[in-house]
Amino acid sequence: MKRSVLYLIASVFFVASLSAQPANPRFSQEEVINKKWTTISKRLKATDAELAIIEPIFRANEAAVWKLLSEHRAIVKANRQGDKSKIDFDAINKSLIQMEVDQTKLRQKYFKDLKGKISDEMLHQVLISEKVYQRELMQRNPANNKNNNNKQGYQRPNRPNQTRRNNQQ
Repeated sequence: MKRSVLYLIASVFFVASLSAQPANPRFSQEEVINKKWTTISKRLKATDAELAIIEPIFRANEAAVWKLLSEHRAIVKANRQGDKSKIDFDAINKSLIQMEVDQTKLRQKYFKDLKGKISDEMLHQVLISEKVYQRELMQRNPANNKNNNNKQGYQRPNRPNQTRRNNQQ
């Protein structure tokens, strides 16, 4: 009897420890920017002199983007708190659209700042490297991964008609 109760308690603790999910690690702004710069600079075929020109402009742009995101996040967060029936969706929508416009302006400024200081080919490499970094980051995110074995609760719809259509052609 005592042994079975002991096994039951041990199995409950074992199952509970398996089902506990680790907390998502939060990185500081500086850690994220450093990681992004390291990844992008490795991908670039740039000299140390070119990297020395690009890095301060890159870091200034990233700091501006983070500041912009925090400002707009505050607007959305303020409208989500409190009474759910009084959420100002118009303010949230305007904030989201304005954030995209502001991000585009920052991107244009970043491009103009780099344009006169490095070659057009190197500028192209920088912009493409950032896009590749962003794509890889999105693919590593389990919420965006289609092959994550339904970890986020998404169920792929069963579509038996697709094979029938393909066979009829």
